[in-house]
Amino acid sequence: MVVQLKEGVYWVGAVDWAAREFHDYVIPAGTTYNAYLIVDEKVA
Repeated sequence: MVVQLKEGVYWVGAVDWAAREFHDYVIPAGTTYNAYLIVDEKVA
């Protein structure tokens, strides 16, 4: 999934609706895996 946050900044993470537990914490609504892409003139 890609969401443009502002010009040149994108969230390129994923939503995992099937995840129900994380380190013994109950997460009934699932979780997200966050990653971001920043497009600019320079490559970092």
